[in-house]
Amino acid sequence: MNLRQTQDIGFGSFIVLENDLIGNFILRHGYWEQHLYAIYSQFIKPEHVIIDAGANIGFHTIQFAKLGKLVYAFEPQSLIFNLLSTNILMNDVNENVKQYRLGLYNDDAILNMQSIEQFTEPNGVLNLGGRGVTTDQIDTEKIDLVSWDKHFSNVEHVDFIKMDIQGAELSALKGMEKLLKKSKPWMLLENYDNENDARVVEYLTSIGYEIYRPMNALPNEDCICIHKDYEQRNELKSFLSETKIDWKIYN
Repeated sequence: MNLRQTQDIGFGSFIVLENDLIGNFILRHGYWEQHLYAIYSQFIKPEHVIIDAGANIGFHTIQFAKLGKLVYAFEPQSLIFNLLSTNILMNDVNENVKQYRLGLYNDDAILNMQSIEQFTEPNGVLNLGGRGVTTDQIDTEKIDLVSWDKHFSNVEHVDFIKMDIQGAELSALKGMEKLLKKSKPWMLLENYDNENDARVVEYLTSIGYEIYRPMNALPNEDCICIHKDYEQRNELKSFLSETKIDWKIYN
């Protein structure tokens, strides 16, 4: 296991695992998913509270912390969580980030991570961020999952959610239904599983969300979810219409 420190090109410097897909990309370029940063950096305000579900080593967590007031960051994998915590400290945002070695789900549970062998490239590069949870009884890392509504009901309001949790989106969203109905936060959601995707869209539209998906230029698993009563709805929709990306409502 080789750890490296990345260059700071304006997004912060990170300790990364050299042979991990995300870490290797940040090591070479100094950023990760810049297309997402280009969107959320326009709308996160200094008073905003944010949930980062699937925080990984913390690239977006660090940006959220610089832009907003408070970030709740969730990363269940122990090795990645340790890197996340290190990067939060190294970038001096520990006072406005609360990180948890947990995954979000519809209820409390202990499940296994998918085997890393499934997420190893032929050249040996690992995709640790691509692993999801499984109910299969396999000999891998066990992770703790919790419901947001059950354990974080004291949080009065959330403005924005980024969720990238490899197929567990529907469970996590149902576990924060009270929050979604009360706060109506906008979301950046990576939802790439076709079967699961349809259920996620059906659920979100049933509680008042519109889902916008890029038709060109960006990975089509990324989508923006805007509640019909969200206070910045018009500004977000106007922003999408002015980009060179063809955003289509998906329902």
